[in-house]
Amino acid sequence: MLVADFMTRRVITITPETTMVEAVRLLESHGIRRMIVVRDQSVVGILTDGDVLRACPADLNPFSAMAAEDPALKRTVGRCMSSPVETIQSDAPLEQAAGIFVEKKIGALPVMSGDSLVGIITESDTLRALITLLGTGAGIRITFNVHDEDEDVFAFVHGLSRRHKMQVAALLSHERAGHRVVLVRLLGMESPGLMEEIWSSGHRVISVARL
Repeated sequence: MLVADFMTRRVITITPETTMVEAVRLLESHGIRRMIVVRDQSVVGILTDGDVLRACPADLNPFSAMAAEDPALKRTVGRCMSSPVETIQSDAPLEQAAGIFVEKKIGALPVMSGDSLVGIITESDTLRALITLLGTGAGIRITFNVHDEDEDVFAFVHGLSRRHKMQVAALLSHERAGHRVVLVRLLGMESPGLMEEIWSSGHRVISVARL
């Protein structure tokens, strides 16, 4: 799963010389929360609705009709934007973008192909990717501990799904409190012996969600 698979390709851009009034109108008319700031085809910053609010007096709604006359919104975007700005390449793994969101505490990244701006990816896009990864449809999501680090969990889950006539939609593994934990998403009708087989195989079930 790459950044290019989930980014938004239609990007609204502005320049540092754009007035804040114009920027606010663009944010409102396009129903977006942020715009990328470019100069000579280079990304130089990003303007978010949070930047707009910080640029205005606390008692001013920048999206109101009267705000256009306020001196705060007559300033240029270059004086209010967030800069420098983190970027990411379109062929980067999606988890790299998620890591930057967490580490830098930001909500969006301009996406580049080489030196060219080709899109934008947001935290919401990574959540959409998680939904895609885990699959949709009726079934069950089971999280269990792996008791043997050398166990072939894929083979176990594959056999489990075949015996109980279910489809594997997702299989994820991570560390929790020093133990390997597996999350499996199975689609289809749950058979009565499914959970019993997991317990009897020596795996400790941590959580079960029927969807």
